[in-house]
Amino acid sequence: MNSAARAITLAFCGAVSCACSANTVDLDRTPTNPAPAGPTQLGAIERIDAGTEVSSFDVEGSRVFWQSGQIQSCEFERCAGTVVTYDVPVDAFLEGETADDVFVAYAGAARYQPAVEVVARCPRSGCTGGPQKFLEEDANAAWSPAFDASYLYWQSTFDLLRCPLSGCEGVPELVAKDQTGLGALSIGTDAVFYETFNVDVIDQWELHSAAKDGSEPAKTLVQVPNAIYRVYAVGPTAFYWLDNAGSIQSCPLAGCDGQPPTTVVSTATGKTSLRVDDSGIYWMEPESGTPGGGAVRYCPLAGCPATQQPIALNAPYITNEFALDAEYLYWTEYVPGGEEIQVGTGDPSNSVPFSGSSYIYRMQKPTTSH
Repeated sequence: MNSAARAITLAFCGAVSCACSANTVDLDRTPTNPAPAGPTQLGAIERIDAGTEVSSFDVEGSRVFWQSGQIQSCEFERCAGTVVTYDVPVDAFLEGETADDVFVAYAGAARYQPAVEVVARCPRSGCTGGPQKFLEEDANAAWSPAFDASYLYWQSTFDLLRCPLSGCEGVPELVAKDQTGLGALSIGTDAVFYETFNVDVIDQWELHSAAKDGSEPAKTLVQVPNAIYRVYAVGPTAFYWLDNAGSIQSCPLAGCDGQPPTTVVSTATGKTSLRVDDSGIYWMEPESGTPGGGAVRYCPLAGCPATQQPIALNAPYITNEFALDAEYLYWTEYVPGGEEIQVGTGDPSNSVPFSGSSYIYRMQKPTTSH
């Protein structure tokens, strides 16, 4: 691992795409053509080498966590000397982190059934001899684990449940009961947000909220017909989702209450991986000329009408995913293996093979608007 292996600069552009500055190096290891920078400079982009292709990653505190054949983490600013490799089963998936622990999920053996879903944890500093089992669901799989500072929330077959992070030896607490087709969870300040798929209405996607302690009945916030799956995100005062046309819609956290949603971003493109923070909305969408890749784009919470295009924050080769913390935008890019001309020779016949690599990048989040 190496910390900030190369510093490159990128422009903050008010157009659909950003021109690269003259000292930018493409991730296919060939120099770009010099081009003028955009109107506002965002400063250096830093990267660390994450080895082979990253399947998932996250950021919590000062550490970045990733899964690339094995689950590892490091302090981004000094990665080389702070790498931790977690001793977890090879089929474990990185599910999330708290201030103290790293949580993973994997299929565990069971006597009378082929597998059960196990959620386990390791201290952030590492674990030897395997992780500590936190939750093992024999009858109902533990899907979509999510965390706040005190609890782990998850979905069984029909119910939304939680346990204190101090331990889950007793009966889990019920947050919401008899919810059909539960999907991804998002934890808000006072409520848990979750999606369902209505079996009584063909292909209807619904978003709901429930009080974290289960003290109030769950509430349906929005219903979207002809939508088996929707990408959604929860912000400080509103929730956001992608409609069938690819636009970003929003309603207050209390729900749409029969009112039409607000169209925040009207560009009809294939958006994915929606994120929201206190200032804006971030998502990925396909970028021409980058098969399998996409650009991370941004709009202020006030929205981007049709006359104001979203801002492209990066110019990726093959971007897998992105994440946010209070100050930075992080994303992963994968460079496939191939042949590289040895530096200084200029001779295509004098090339050497190199294996594919993944990198985790970060840049400061935008602080300006349109």
